[in-house]
Amino acid sequence: EPADMWIIQRARLQESYRSELLNRPRRYLPFLSARTWARAMWFTSREDWLGMVDRGEKRNPYLPGRPDEYYKDKGWVSWDDFVNDP
Repeated sequence: EPADMWIIQRARLQESYRSELLNRPRRYLPFLSARTWARAMWFTSREDWLGMVDRGEKRNPYLPGRPDEYYKDKGWVSWDDFVNDP
């Protein structure tokens, strides 16, 4: 039995790590970096951005799916400002 204790301990550690990882807050790019990235892409509107998210094409884990909500008090002006150069 004691020789098998490592299997139990390993399972506990894996579950602990998994739980900790899933409960971590997401980390996104600062607003200006996210806006620079969005402006470099083909987006021209809110609909373009949300369409990408709805289709599952948002591959960058450092950008929120709803930047208008996440960056609300962090520099957000409008969708037009976010996706289009002035």
